[in-house]
Amino acid sequence: MKKRVLFVLISILICCSAFAKEISAVFEDKDNLPDGIIFCNEYYEETNNIFLKLQNYTSDYSKIVEYDTTNSEIKNIIYSCEKGFAIRDFSSADYGFVFSVIELRYANDVKPRFSDLYYFDCNSKTLTTINELPISKNDDGDLYPCCPCINDNYIVYLHHDFDKKKSQIIAYDLKSKTSKTIVSEKFSKNTTGITFLNICNDSLIYNTFNNKNEAEIKLYDLNSKKIIKSIKALSTSSVHYAGCYDEEAKTIVLYAQSSRYGDLIYKIDSETGRNTKLVGFRDYTVIKNDQMYFDGQRIMYTIQRDISGNIVDHYYAEVYNLNSYQSIQRFHTANCFFTKEWMGTLDYDDEKGINKIHLKINSR
Repeated sequence: MKKRVLFVLISILICCSAFAKEISAVFEDKDNLPDGIIFCNEYYEETNNIFLKLQNYTSDYSKIVEYDTTNSEIKNIIYSCEKGFAIRDFSSADYGFVFSVIELRYANDVKPRFSDLYYFDCNSKTLTTINELPISKNDDGDLYPCCPCINDNYIVYLHHDFDKKKSQIIAYDLKSKTSKTIVSEKFSKNTTGITFLNICNDSLIYNTFNNKNEAEIKLYDLNSKKIIKSIKALSTSSVHYAGCYDEEAKTIVLYAQSSRYGDLIYKIDSETGRNTKLVGFRDYTVIKNDQMYFDGQRIMYTIQRDISGNIVDHYYAEVYNLNSYQSIQRFHTANCFFTKEWMGTLDYDDEKGINKIHLKINSR
Protein backbone atom coordinates (compact mmCIF):
# COMPACT_ATOMS: atom_id res chain seq x y z
CA MET A 1 0.00 0.00 0.00
CA LYS A 2 2.81 2.44 0.90
CA LYS A 3 4.58 1.68 -2.37
CA ARG A 4 1.39 2.36 -4.30
CA VAL A 5 0.87 5.71 -2.55
CA LEU A 6 4.50 6.62 -3.16
CA PHE A 7 4.14 5.76 -6.87
CA VAL A 8 1.03 7.96 -7.14
CA LEU A 9 2.81 10.87 -5.42
CA ILE A 10 5.81 10.58 -7.72
CA SER A 11 3.50 10.47 -10.75
CA ILE A 12 1.74 13.63 -9.57
CA LEU A 13 5.07 15.42 -9.06
CA ILE A 14 6.24 14.42 -12.54
CA CYS A 15 2.99 15.66 -14.09
CA CYS A 16 3.17 18.94 -12.16
CA SER A 17 6.79 19.52 -13.16
CA ALA A 18 5.90 18.90 -16.80
CA PHE A 19 3.38 21.72 -16.69
CA ALA A 20 5.41 24.05 -14.44
CA LYS A 21 8.20 24.61 -16.97
CA GLU A 22 11.06 26.87 -16.08
CA ILE A 23 13.98 28.23 -18.08
CA SER A 24 17.11 29.40 -16.33
CA ALA A 25 20.40 30.48 -17.90
CA VAL A 26 23.42 32.64 -17.09
CA PHE A 27 25.30 34.86 -19.57
CA GLU A 28 28.85 36.08 -18.88
CA ASP A 29 30.35 36.33 -22.39
CA LYS A 30 31.04 40.06 -22.74
CA ASP A 31 30.17 39.87 -26.47
CA ASN A 32 26.81 38.15 -25.92
CA LEU A 33 24.96 39.76 -23.03
CA PRO A 34 21.15 39.80 -23.40
CA ASP A 35 19.12 43.00 -23.04
CA GLY A 36 15.72 41.83 -24.29
CA ILE A 37 13.57 38.68 -24.57
CA ILE A 38 11.57 38.14 -27.76
CA PHE A 39 9.11 35.34 -27.05
CA CYS A 40 7.11 33.68 -29.86
CA ASN A 41 4.69 31.51 -27.92
CA GLU A 42 3.78 28.73 -30.39
CA TYR A 43 7.29 28.57 -31.83
CA TYR A 44 8.69 28.06 -28.34
CA GLU A 45 6.12 25.34 -27.58
CA GLU A 46 7.28 23.44 -30.68
CA THR A 47 11.05 24.02 -30.53
CA ASN A 48 11.97 25.22 -26.99
CA ASN A 49 13.74 28.12 -28.72
CA ILE A 50 13.36 31.80 -27.91
CA PHE A 51 14.97 34.95 -29.33
CA LEU A 52 17.18 37.39 -27.48
CA LYS A 53 18.30 40.92 -28.17
CA LEU A 54 22.00 40.92 -27.28
CA GLN A 55 23.31 44.34 -26.33
CA ASN A 56 25.73 45.33 -23.59
CA TYR A 57 25.17 48.34 -21.34
CA THR A 58 27.24 50.70 -23.51
CA SER A 59 25.62 49.47 -26.77
CA ASP A 60 28.94 48.47 -28.30
CA TYR A 61 27.02 45.83 -30.22
CA SER A 62 23.36 45.07 -30.89
CA LYS A 63 22.03 41.87 -32.43
CA ILE A 64 19.18 39.37 -32.33
CA VAL A 65 19.85 35.67 -31.93
CA GLU A 66 17.85 32.47 -31.67
CA TYR A 67 18.53 30.78 -28.34
CA ASP A 68 18.13 27.05 -27.69
CA THR A 69 16.80 26.77 -24.11
CA THR A 70 17.26 22.98 -24.04
CA ASN A 71 21.00 23.07 -24.68
CA SER A 72 21.54 26.60 -23.31
CA GLU A 73 23.27 27.86 -26.44
CA ILE A 74 22.93 30.45 -29.18
CA LYS A 75 21.67 28.64 -32.25
CA ASN A 76 22.12 31.33 -34.90
CA ILE A 77 22.36 35.09 -35.42
CA ILE A 78 19.22 36.60 -36.96
CA TYR A 79 20.47 40.18 -37.31
CA SER A 80 23.56 42.14 -36.29
CA CYS A 81 23.72 45.94 -36.37
CA GLU A 82 26.49 47.91 -37.95
CA LYS A 83 28.53 50.11 -35.64
CA GLY A 84 26.57 53.20 -34.63
CA PHE A 85 23.16 51.48 -34.84
CA ALA A 86 21.08 49.60 -32.25
CA ILE A 87 17.88 47.58 -32.02
CA ARG A 88 15.18 49.52 -30.19
CA ASP A 89 11.55 48.34 -30.21
CA PHE A 90 10.25 44.84 -30.86
CA SER A 91 6.95 42.96 -30.83
CA SER A 92 6.23 39.27 -31.27
CA ALA A 93 3.45 36.94 -32.42
CA ASP A 94 3.20 33.12 -32.34
CA TYR A 95 5.52 32.52 -35.30
CA GLY A 96 7.29 35.80 -35.98
CA PHE A 97 8.47 39.13 -34.65
CA VAL A 98 9.17 42.68 -35.78
CA PHE A 99 11.91 45.03 -34.59
CA SER A 100 13.21 48.52 -35.32
CA VAL A 101 16.81 49.65 -35.79
CA ILE A 102 17.87 53.18 -34.85
CA GLU A 103 20.96 55.27 -35.44
CA LEU A 104 22.60 55.99 -32.09
CA ARG A 105 22.88 59.56 -30.95
CA TYR A 106 26.32 60.84 -30.10
CA ALA A 107 27.45 64.14 -28.58
CA ASN A 108 28.41 65.60 -31.97
CA ASP A 109 25.27 64.32 -33.72
CA VAL A 110 21.95 66.02 -32.96
CA LYS A 111 19.91 64.16 -35.57
CA PRO A 112 18.99 60.70 -34.28
CA ARG A 113 16.60 58.81 -36.50
CA PHE A 114 14.96 55.47 -36.95
CA SER A 115 16.58 53.54 -39.76
CA ASP A 116 14.62 50.44 -40.73
CA LEU A 117 11.97 47.98 -39.60
CA TYR A 118 12.46 44.22 -39.98
CA TYR A 119 10.19 41.18 -39.81
CA PHE A 120 11.47 37.69 -39.04
CA ASP A 121 9.36 34.66 -39.98
CA CYS A 122 10.18 31.79 -37.59
CA ASN A 123 8.93 29.09 -39.97
CA SER A 124 10.64 30.18 -43.18
CA LYS A 125 13.65 31.70 -41.34
CA THR A 126 13.42 34.77 -43.59
CA LEU A 127 14.23 38.34 -42.59
CA THR A 128 12.35 41.08 -44.46
CA THR A 129 12.72 44.87 -44.45
CA ILE A 130 9.14 46.12 -44.41
CA ASN A 131 9.45 49.91 -44.57
CA GLU A 132 10.08 51.71 -47.85
CA LEU A 133 11.43 54.90 -46.24
CA PRO A 134 13.35 55.51 -43.00
CA ILE A 135 10.81 55.18 -40.21
CA SER A 136 11.27 58.68 -38.85
CA LYS A 137 13.70 61.51 -39.49
CA ASN A 138 13.69 64.86 -37.74
CA ASP A 139 15.86 67.95 -37.40
CA ASP A 140 15.25 68.97 -33.79
CA GLY A 141 17.27 66.28 -32.04
CA ASP A 142 14.32 64.41 -30.53
CA LEU A 143 13.74 60.70 -31.02
CA TYR A 144 10.23 59.81 -32.19
CA PRO A 145 8.85 56.28 -31.79
CA CYS A 146 7.64 53.97 -34.54
CA CYS A 147 6.03 51.49 -32.10
CA PRO A 148 5.96 48.34 -34.27
CA CYS A 149 3.20 45.90 -33.33
CA ILE A 150 2.33 42.51 -34.80
CA ASN A 151 -0.49 39.95 -34.84
CA ASP A 152 -1.03 36.93 -37.09
CA ASN A 153 -2.09 39.07 -40.08
CA TYR A 154 -0.54 42.52 -39.83
CA ILE A 155 2.40 44.57 -38.72
CA VAL A 156 1.48 48.17 -37.90
CA TYR A 157 3.92 50.98 -37.23
CA LEU A 158 4.22 54.77 -37.08
CA HIS A 159 5.74 57.05 -39.67
CA HIS A 160 6.09 60.77 -38.92
CA ASP A 161 6.20 63.23 -41.83
CA PHE A 162 7.90 66.31 -40.40
CA ASP A 163 7.50 68.32 -43.61
CA LYS A 164 3.73 67.87 -43.73
CA LYS A 165 3.50 67.71 -39.92
CA LYS A 166 1.45 64.55 -39.69
CA SER A 167 1.69 61.08 -38.17
CA GLN A 168 0.68 58.03 -40.17
CA ILE A 169 -0.14 54.48 -39.15
CA ILE A 170 1.04 52.04 -41.79
CA ALA A 171 -0.24 48.46 -41.93
CA TYR A 172 1.90 45.79 -43.56
CA ASP A 173 -0.14 42.78 -44.69
CA LEU A 174 1.86 39.64 -43.87
CA LYS A 175 0.05 37.57 -46.52
CA SER A 176 0.17 39.95 -49.50
CA LYS A 177 3.41 41.60 -48.33
CA THR A 178 1.99 45.03 -49.17
CA SER A 179 1.80 48.23 -47.12
CA LYS A 180 -1.02 50.74 -46.77
CA THR A 181 -1.50 53.93 -44.75
CA ILE A 182 -4.64 53.34 -42.67
CA VAL A 183 -4.61 56.41 -40.38
CA SER A 184 -3.25 59.94 -40.75
CA GLU A 185 -3.29 62.53 -37.96
CA LYS A 186 -1.94 66.08 -37.91
CA PHE A 187 0.66 67.06 -35.33
CA SER A 188 -0.75 68.68 -32.21
CA LYS A 189 0.65 71.87 -30.71
CA ASN A 190 2.95 70.06 -28.29
CA THR A 191 3.86 66.75 -29.89
CA THR A 192 3.34 64.51 -32.89
CA GLY A 193 -0.18 63.40 -33.68
CA ILE A 194 0.35 59.77 -32.58
CA THR A 195 2.95 58.55 -30.08
CA PHE A 196 2.01 54.91 -29.43
CA LEU A 197 0.26 51.86 -30.93
CA ASN A 198 -0.90 48.55 -29.51
CA ILE A 199 -2.68 45.51 -30.98
CA CYS A 200 -5.07 43.17 -29.17
CA ASN A 201 -6.32 40.44 -31.52
CA ASP A 202 -7.66 42.45 -34.50
CA SER A 203 -8.18 45.69 -32.57
CA LEU A 204 -5.68 48.54 -32.68
CA ILE A 205 -5.48 51.35 -30.14
CA TYR A 206 -3.60 54.62 -30.56
CA ASN A 207 -3.64 58.17 -29.22
CA THR A 208 -4.58 61.37 -30.97
CA PHE A 209 -5.89 64.89 -30.27
CA ASN A 210 -9.29 66.37 -31.13
CA ASN A 211 -10.00 69.87 -32.47
CA LYS A 212 -9.80 71.26 -28.93
CA ASN A 213 -6.31 69.77 -28.53
CA GLU A 214 -7.67 67.29 -25.98
CA ALA A 215 -6.07 63.84 -25.85
CA GLU A 216 -8.18 60.92 -27.06
CA ILE A 217 -7.71 57.17 -27.41
CA LYS A 218 -8.98 55.52 -30.60
CA LEU A 219 -10.09 51.90 -31.02
CA TYR A 220 -9.63 50.78 -34.63
CA ASP A 221 -10.70 47.55 -36.33
CA LEU A 222 -7.92 46.21 -38.56
CA ASN A 223 -10.30 44.06 -40.62
CA SER A 224 -12.91 46.69 -41.50
CA LYS A 225 -10.30 49.50 -41.43
CA LYS A 226 -12.70 51.65 -39.39
CA ILE A 227 -12.55 53.48 -36.07
CA ILE A 228 -14.74 51.64 -33.57
CA LYS A 229 -14.71 54.16 -30.76
CA SER A 230 -13.11 57.40 -29.55
CA ILE A 231 -12.51 57.64 -25.80
CA LYS A 232 -11.51 60.77 -23.93
CA ALA A 233 -8.12 60.39 -22.25
CA LEU A 234 -7.25 61.58 -18.75
CA SER A 235 -7.93 65.31 -18.82
CA THR A 236 -4.47 66.23 -17.54
CA SER A 237 -2.57 63.88 -19.88
CA SER A 238 -0.39 65.54 -22.52
CA VAL A 239 1.86 62.91 -24.11
CA HIS A 240 1.12 59.16 -24.14
CA TYR A 241 4.25 57.01 -24.26
CA ALA A 242 2.64 53.56 -24.33
CA GLY A 243 -0.66 51.74 -23.97
CA CYS A 244 -2.12 48.23 -23.89
CA TYR A 245 -5.63 46.94 -24.50
CA ASP A 246 -7.35 43.75 -23.37
CA GLU A 247 -10.65 43.09 -25.17
CA GLU A 248 -11.85 40.47 -22.69
CA ALA A 249 -11.28 42.75 -19.69
CA LYS A 250 -12.57 45.77 -21.68
CA THR A 251 -9.68 47.72 -20.20
CA ILE A 252 -7.01 50.02 -21.63
CA VAL A 253 -3.91 50.83 -19.56
CA LEU A 254 -1.82 53.85 -20.51
CA TYR A 255 1.58 55.28 -19.63
CA ALA A 256 1.50 59.05 -20.03
CA GLN A 257 2.89 62.41 -19.06
CA SER A 258 0.48 64.48 -17.01
CA SER A 259 0.54 68.24 -16.51
CA ARG A 260 -0.62 67.75 -12.93
CA TYR A 261 0.88 64.49 -11.66
CA GLY A 262 4.03 63.88 -13.69
CA ASP A 263 4.47 60.54 -15.48
CA LEU A 264 1.82 58.00 -14.52
CA ILE A 265 -0.04 54.83 -15.45
CA TYR A 266 -3.82 54.96 -15.57
CA LYS A 267 -6.60 52.75 -16.88
CA ILE A 268 -9.71 53.39 -18.95
CA ASP A 269 -12.85 51.25 -19.04
CA SER A 270 -13.40 50.90 -22.80
CA GLU A 271 -17.16 50.50 -22.26
CA THR A 272 -17.86 53.47 -19.97
CA GLY A 273 -14.83 55.68 -20.66
CA ARG A 274 -14.15 56.00 -16.93
CA ASN A 275 -10.45 56.49 -16.09
CA THR A 276 -8.58 55.68 -12.90
CA LYS A 277 -5.06 56.69 -11.90
CA LEU A 278 -2.96 53.66 -10.87
CA VAL A 279 0.77 54.46 -10.55
CA GLY A 280 2.72 57.71 -10.31
CA PHE A 281 6.44 58.13 -11.03
CA ARG A 282 9.05 60.50 -9.65
CA ASP A 283 10.83 62.93 -11.96
CA TYR A 284 13.88 60.70 -12.31
CA THR A 285 11.91 57.48 -12.93
CA VAL A 286 10.63 56.16 -16.28
CA ILE A 287 9.48 52.89 -17.84
CA LYS A 288 12.43 51.50 -19.79
CA ASN A 289 11.93 51.84 -23.56
CA ASP A 290 8.24 52.60 -22.87
CA GLN A 291 7.71 48.80 -22.91
CA MET A 292 4.65 47.62 -20.99
CA TYR A 293 2.67 44.34 -20.89
CA PHE A 294 -0.94 43.72 -19.82
CA ASP A 295 -2.97 40.51 -19.48
CA GLY A 296 -6.28 42.00 -18.37
CA GLN A 297 -5.48 41.77 -14.67
CA ARG A 298 -1.80 42.63 -14.27
CA ILE A 299 0.54 45.21 -15.79
CA MET A 300 4.26 44.47 -16.04
CA TYR A 301 7.13 46.83 -16.93
CA THR A 302 10.78 47.58 -16.18
CA ILE A 303 11.62 50.74 -14.26
CA GLN A 304 14.74 52.78 -15.03
CA ARG A 305 15.83 55.38 -12.47
CA ASP A 306 18.29 58.21 -13.10
CA ILE A 307 20.07 58.16 -9.76
CA SER A 308 23.64 58.04 -8.49
CA GLY A 309 25.21 54.83 -7.25
CA ASN A 310 25.48 51.26 -8.53
CA ILE A 311 24.05 50.80 -12.05
CA VAL A 312 22.15 47.64 -11.11
CA ASP A 313 20.18 49.63 -8.52
CA HIS A 314 18.79 51.82 -11.32
CA TYR A 315 16.54 49.02 -12.59
CA TYR A 316 13.70 46.87 -11.31
CA ALA A 317 10.63 45.11 -12.69
CA GLU A 318 7.18 45.86 -11.32
CA VAL A 319 3.94 43.89 -11.59
CA TYR A 320 0.81 45.90 -10.76
CA ASN A 321 -2.39 43.99 -9.92
CA LEU A 322 -5.61 45.72 -10.98
CA ASN A 323 -7.70 43.57 -8.62
CA SER A 324 -5.82 44.48 -5.44
CA TYR A 325 -4.39 47.83 -6.66
CA GLN A 326 -1.03 46.73 -5.28
CA SER A 327 2.34 46.04 -6.86
CA ILE A 328 5.35 43.81 -6.31
CA GLN A 329 8.92 44.63 -7.36
CA ARG A 330 11.79 42.49 -8.62
CA PHE A 331 15.04 44.41 -8.16
CA HIS A 332 18.06 44.46 -10.51
CA THR A 333 15.86 43.50 -13.48
CA ALA A 334 17.03 44.89 -16.82
CA ASN A 335 14.15 43.57 -18.94
CA CYS A 336 10.88 41.72 -18.44
CA PHE A 337 7.91 40.37 -20.38
CA PHE A 338 4.80 38.31 -19.92
CA THR A 339 2.03 36.70 -21.90
CA LYS A 340 -1.00 34.90 -20.52
CA GLU A 341 1.10 31.71 -20.43
CA TRP A 342 4.65 32.86 -19.69
CA MET A 343 6.63 35.38 -17.68
CA GLY A 344 10.33 36.18 -17.98
CA THR A 345 13.07 38.50 -16.75
CA LEU A 346 16.70 39.38 -17.38
CA ASP A 347 18.37 40.20 -14.08
CA TYR A 348 21.71 41.79 -13.30
CA ASP A 349 23.97 39.72 -11.06
CA ASP A 350 24.22 40.82 -7.42
CA GLU A 351 28.04 40.68 -7.49
CA LYS A 352 29.14 41.16 -11.12
CA GLY A 353 26.33 43.56 -12.00
CA ILE A 354 25.90 44.40 -15.69
CA ASN A 355 28.63 41.92 -16.71
CA LYS A 356 26.59 38.85 -15.73
CA ILE A 357 22.94 38.39 -16.72
CA HIS A 358 20.47 35.83 -15.40
CA LEU A 359 17.64 34.71 -17.70
CA LYS A 360 14.53 33.31 -16.02
CA ILE A 361 11.28 32.30 -17.73
CA ASN A 362 8.40 30.55 -15.96
CA SER A 363 5.01 29.25 -17.01
CA ARG A 364 2.21 31.13 -15.27
